[in-house]
Amino acid sequence: MRIYRHDLNKPLEQRVREAILKKLYVKVDSTDISMDKEAYIALLLEDIAAIAKAEYDTDKALKSILKKNKNEIANPILKKQELEIINENYTYEIDAYLEYVNSKKEKNLSDDQIVENVYFILNSEIELLEKRISEVLSEYLKNQFNNGVSFYDLYELPKSELIRLVVLLIKLLASNINFEEAFQEYYTISELNRLLKDRQIEDGRTRLKLFSEFYKKETNAYKMALSINEQNGEIGESVAVFKKMLGLDEND
Repeated sequence: MRIYRHDLNKPLEQRVREAILKKLYVKVDSTDISMDKEAYIALLLEDIAAIAKAEYDTDKALKSILKKNKNEIANPILKKQELEIINENYTYEIDAYLEYVNSKKEKNLSDDQIVENVYFILNSEIELLEKRISEVLSEYLKNQFNNGVSFYDLYELPKSELIRLVVLLIKLLASNINFEEAFQEYYTISELNRLLKDRQIEDGRTRLKLFSEFYKKETNAYKMALSINEQNGEIGESVAVFKKMLGLDEND
Protein backbone atom coordinates (compact mmCIF):
# COMPACT_ATOMS: atom_id res chain seq x y z
CA MET A 1 0.00 0.00 0.00
CA ARG A 2 1.21 3.47 -0.83
CA ILE A 3 0.57 6.53 1.33
CA TYR A 4 -0.25 9.15 -1.30
CA ARG A 5 0.62 12.75 -0.54
CA HIS A 6 -2.79 14.01 -1.73
CA ASP A 7 -4.48 11.75 0.87
CA LEU A 8 -2.58 13.11 3.86
CA ASN A 9 -4.81 16.14 4.37
CA LYS A 10 -8.01 14.09 4.22
CA PRO A 11 -9.86 13.15 7.42
CA LEU A 12 -9.00 9.66 8.65
CA GLU A 13 -12.50 8.26 8.14
CA GLN A 14 -12.55 9.49 4.54
CA ARG A 15 -9.27 7.73 3.83
CA VAL A 16 -10.59 4.51 5.36
CA ARG A 17 -13.86 4.69 3.43
CA GLU A 18 -12.06 5.36 0.16
CA ALA A 19 -9.79 2.36 0.78
CA ILE A 20 -12.80 0.09 1.33
CA LEU A 21 -14.64 1.53 -1.67
CA LYS A 22 -11.67 0.76 -3.93
CA LYS A 23 -11.62 -2.81 -2.65
CA LEU A 24 -15.38 -3.19 -3.14
CA TYR A 25 -15.08 -1.92 -6.71
CA VAL A 26 -12.75 -4.84 -7.43
CA LYS A 27 -14.78 -7.35 -5.42
CA VAL A 28 -18.34 -6.66 -6.56
CA ASP A 29 -19.29 -8.18 -9.92
CA SER A 30 -21.44 -5.88 -12.04
CA THR A 31 -23.31 -8.93 -13.36
CA ASP A 32 -24.55 -9.71 -9.84
CA ILE A 33 -26.29 -6.39 -9.26
CA SER A 34 -29.19 -4.59 -10.93
CA MET A 35 -28.15 -0.98 -10.33
CA ASP A 36 -25.23 1.34 -10.99
CA LYS A 37 -22.10 -0.23 -9.48
CA GLU A 38 -20.77 2.90 -7.79
CA ALA A 39 -24.15 3.63 -6.23
CA TYR A 40 -24.42 0.01 -5.07
CA ILE A 41 -21.02 -0.12 -3.38
CA ALA A 42 -21.67 3.25 -1.71
CA LEU A 43 -24.80 1.76 -0.11
CA LEU A 44 -22.95 -1.46 0.66
CA LEU A 45 -20.25 0.48 2.51
CA GLU A 46 -22.86 2.04 4.80
CA ASP A 47 -24.10 -1.43 5.75
CA ILE A 48 -20.54 -2.65 6.28
CA ALA A 49 -19.85 0.31 8.57
CA ALA A 50 -23.03 -0.34 10.53
CA ILE A 51 -22.15 -4.02 11.04
CA ALA A 52 -18.60 -3.13 12.08
CA LYS A 53 -19.78 -0.53 14.60
CA ALA A 54 -22.18 -3.15 15.97
CA GLU A 55 -19.29 -5.66 16.17
CA TYR A 56 -20.97 -8.12 13.78
CA ASP A 57 -24.32 -8.03 15.61
CA THR A 58 -26.78 -7.70 12.70
CA ASP A 59 -29.73 -6.98 15.02
CA LYS A 60 -27.86 -4.08 16.54
CA ALA A 61 -26.72 -2.94 13.08
CA LEU A 62 -30.32 -3.03 11.83
CA LYS A 63 -31.49 -0.86 14.71
CA SER A 64 -28.80 1.67 13.90
CA ILE A 65 -29.73 1.72 10.20
CA LEU A 66 -33.46 2.04 10.94
CA LYS A 67 -32.76 4.93 13.30
CA LYS A 68 -30.95 6.79 10.53
CA ASN A 69 -33.08 5.73 7.56
CA LYS A 70 -36.44 4.69 8.98
CA ASN A 71 -38.41 6.10 6.07
CA GLU A 72 -36.15 4.46 3.48
CA ILE A 73 -36.35 0.87 4.79
CA ALA A 74 -39.64 -0.57 3.55
CA ASN A 75 -39.05 -4.10 4.86
CA PRO A 76 -36.88 -4.46 8.00
CA ILE A 77 -37.02 -8.25 7.83
CA LEU A 78 -35.60 -8.22 4.29
CA LYS A 79 -32.97 -5.68 5.39
CA LYS A 80 -31.94 -7.97 8.23
CA GLN A 81 -31.47 -10.80 5.73
CA GLU A 82 -29.35 -8.53 3.55
CA LEU A 83 -27.17 -7.62 6.54
CA GLU A 84 -26.65 -11.29 7.38
CA ILE A 85 -25.48 -11.97 3.81
CA ILE A 86 -23.10 -8.99 3.97
CA ASN A 87 -21.85 -10.21 7.34
CA GLU A 88 -20.94 -13.51 5.72
CA ASN A 89 -19.55 -12.30 2.38
CA TYR A 90 -17.69 -9.13 3.35
CA THR A 91 -15.79 -10.15 6.46
CA TYR A 92 -12.52 -8.56 5.29
CA GLU A 93 -14.20 -5.22 4.72
CA ILE A 94 -16.06 -5.37 8.05
CA ASP A 95 -12.83 -6.30 9.82
CA ALA A 96 -11.05 -3.40 8.14
CA TYR A 97 -13.67 -0.88 9.24
CA LEU A 98 -13.71 -2.31 12.76
CA GLU A 99 -9.93 -1.98 12.84
CA TYR A 100 -10.39 1.73 12.11
CA VAL A 101 -13.07 2.07 14.80
CA ASN A 102 -10.93 0.39 17.45
CA SER A 103 -7.66 2.03 16.39
CA LYS A 104 -9.10 5.52 16.82
CA LYS A 105 -9.02 4.84 20.55
CA GLU A 106 -5.28 4.13 20.49
CA LYS A 107 -3.35 7.35 21.15
CA ASN A 108 -0.03 5.88 19.98
CA LEU A 109 -1.23 5.15 16.44
CA SER A 110 -0.93 7.76 13.70
CA ASP A 111 -3.51 8.12 10.93
CA ASP A 112 -1.01 6.64 8.46
CA GLN A 113 -0.51 3.58 10.65
CA ILE A 114 -4.25 3.06 10.97
CA VAL A 115 -4.73 3.38 7.20
CA GLU A 116 -1.84 0.96 6.62
CA ASN A 117 -3.48 -1.58 8.94
CA VAL A 118 -6.82 -1.14 7.19
CA TYR A 119 -5.20 -1.82 3.82
CA PHE A 120 -3.39 -4.85 5.23
CA ILE A 121 -6.72 -6.43 6.19
CA LEU A 122 -8.36 -5.52 2.87
CA ASN A 123 -5.44 -6.86 0.83
CA SER A 124 -5.19 -10.14 2.76
CA GLU A 125 -8.11 -11.63 0.79
CA ILE A 126 -5.78 -13.63 -1.42
CA GLU A 127 -8.73 -15.67 -2.74
CA LEU A 128 -10.12 -12.56 -4.41
CA LEU A 129 -6.78 -11.73 -6.02
CA GLU A 130 -6.44 -15.27 -7.34
CA LYS A 131 -10.02 -15.20 -8.62
CA ARG A 132 -9.50 -11.95 -10.54
CA ILE A 133 -6.16 -13.11 -11.96
CA SER A 134 -7.72 -16.41 -13.00
CA GLU A 135 -10.51 -14.56 -14.82
CA VAL A 136 -8.06 -12.33 -16.68
CA LEU A 137 -5.75 -15.23 -17.48
CA SER A 138 -8.61 -17.44 -18.69
CA GLU A 139 -9.79 -14.81 -21.17
CA TYR A 140 -6.20 -14.18 -22.27
CA LEU A 141 -5.62 -17.91 -22.88
CA LYS A 142 -8.93 -18.24 -24.69
CA ASN A 143 -7.80 -15.61 -27.17
CA GLN A 144 -4.43 -17.34 -27.52
CA PHE A 145 -6.05 -20.69 -28.17
CA ASN A 146 -8.38 -19.12 -30.74
CA ASN A 147 -5.25 -17.93 -32.52
CA GLY A 148 -3.72 -21.41 -32.45
CA VAL A 149 -1.29 -20.86 -29.55
CA SER A 150 -1.38 -23.73 -27.07
CA PHE A 151 1.16 -25.87 -25.24
CA TYR A 152 -1.32 -28.58 -24.33
CA ASP A 153 -2.81 -29.43 -27.72
CA LEU A 154 -1.67 -33.01 -27.23
CA TYR A 155 -4.45 -33.50 -24.67
CA GLU A 156 -7.89 -34.03 -26.11
CA LEU A 157 -9.59 -31.79 -23.59
CA PRO A 158 -12.55 -29.46 -24.07
CA LYS A 159 -11.28 -25.89 -24.43
CA SER A 160 -12.73 -24.83 -21.06
CA GLU A 161 -10.90 -27.63 -19.24
CA LEU A 162 -7.72 -26.98 -21.19
CA ILE A 163 -7.80 -23.34 -20.10
CA ARG A 164 -8.45 -24.39 -16.50
CA LEU A 165 -5.49 -26.78 -16.65
CA VAL A 166 -3.10 -24.09 -17.91
CA VAL A 167 -4.33 -21.56 -15.32
CA LEU A 168 -3.73 -24.09 -12.53
CA LEU A 169 -0.22 -24.87 -13.76
CA ILE A 170 0.73 -21.19 -14.09
CA LYS A 171 -0.61 -20.58 -10.58
CA LEU A 172 1.40 -23.60 -9.33
CA LEU A 173 4.64 -22.27 -10.81
CA ALA A 174 4.02 -18.70 -9.66
CA SER A 175 3.03 -19.63 -6.10
CA ASN A 176 6.19 -21.60 -5.36
CA ILE A 177 9.66 -20.24 -4.69
CA ASN A 178 11.31 -22.37 -7.37
CA PHE A 179 10.63 -25.08 -9.92
CA GLU A 180 11.55 -27.95 -7.60
CA GLU A 181 8.97 -26.92 -5.01
CA ALA A 182 6.37 -26.52 -7.75
CA PHE A 183 7.15 -30.00 -9.05
CA GLN A 184 6.81 -31.52 -5.56
CA GLU A 185 3.29 -30.09 -5.42
CA TYR A 186 2.48 -31.07 -9.02
CA TYR A 187 0.95 -34.48 -8.28
CA THR A 188 -0.79 -33.44 -5.06
CA ILE A 189 -3.33 -31.05 -6.59
CA SER A 190 -6.56 -33.01 -6.94
CA GLU A 191 -8.02 -30.82 -9.68
CA LEU A 192 -4.89 -31.24 -11.80
CA ASN A 193 -5.17 -35.00 -11.42
CA ARG A 194 -8.85 -34.83 -12.37
CA LEU A 195 -8.11 -32.82 -15.51
CA LEU A 196 -5.12 -34.88 -16.59
CA LYS A 197 -6.66 -38.30 -15.74
CA ASP A 198 -4.92 -40.95 -17.87
CA ARG A 199 -3.44 -38.29 -20.11
CA GLN A 200 -0.58 -37.79 -17.66
CA ILE A 201 2.74 -38.69 -19.26
CA GLU A 202 5.55 -40.56 -17.55
CA ASP A 203 8.13 -37.77 -17.44
CA GLY A 204 6.15 -35.13 -15.55
CA ARG A 205 9.27 -33.18 -14.58
CA THR A 206 10.32 -32.66 -18.21
CA ARG A 207 6.80 -31.78 -19.23
CA LEU A 208 6.37 -29.22 -16.44
CA LYS A 209 9.80 -27.75 -17.20
CA LEU A 210 8.86 -27.23 -20.84
CA PHE A 211 5.56 -25.74 -19.75
CA SER A 212 7.31 -23.29 -17.41
CA GLU A 213 9.47 -22.09 -20.29
CA PHE A 214 6.53 -21.78 -22.68
CA TYR A 215 4.48 -19.76 -20.18
CA LYS A 216 7.38 -17.85 -18.60
CA LYS A 217 5.86 -14.41 -19.27
CA GLU A 218 2.51 -15.36 -17.78
CA THR A 219 4.15 -16.99 -14.74
CA ASN A 220 6.33 -13.94 -14.11
CA ALA A 221 3.29 -11.68 -14.35
CA TYR A 222 1.48 -13.85 -11.78
CA LYS A 223 4.55 -13.79 -9.51
CA MET A 224 4.70 -10.00 -9.72
CA ALA A 225 1.01 -9.68 -8.78
CA LEU A 226 1.58 -11.92 -5.75
CA SER A 227 4.69 -9.95 -4.80
CA ILE A 228 2.80 -6.65 -4.88
CA ASN A 229 0.12 -8.16 -2.68
CA GLU A 230 2.70 -9.45 -0.20
CA GLN A 231 3.98 -5.87 0.14
CA ASN A 232 0.45 -4.72 1.08
CA GLY A 233 -0.25 -3.51 -2.44
CA GLU A 234 -3.92 -3.08 -3.28
CA ILE A 235 -5.61 -6.00 -5.03
CA GLY A 236 -6.73 -3.71 -7.85
CA GLU A 237 -3.14 -2.56 -8.34
CA SER A 238 -1.88 -6.16 -8.41
CA VAL A 239 -4.41 -7.09 -11.09
CA ALA A 240 -3.60 -3.96 -13.12
CA VAL A 241 0.14 -4.81 -13.12
CA PHE A 242 -0.69 -8.40 -14.10
CA LYS A 243 -2.67 -7.14 -17.08
CA LYS A 244 0.05 -4.72 -18.09
CA MET A 245 2.71 -7.44 -18.07
CA LEU A 246 0.51 -9.54 -20.35
CA GLY A 247 0.13 -6.58 -22.71
CA LEU A 248 -3.57 -6.19 -21.94
CA ASP A 249 -5.49 -2.94 -21.60
CA GLU A 250 -6.37 -2.14 -17.98
CA ASN A 251 -10.08 -2.04 -18.92
CA ASP A 252 -10.03 -5.47 -20.56
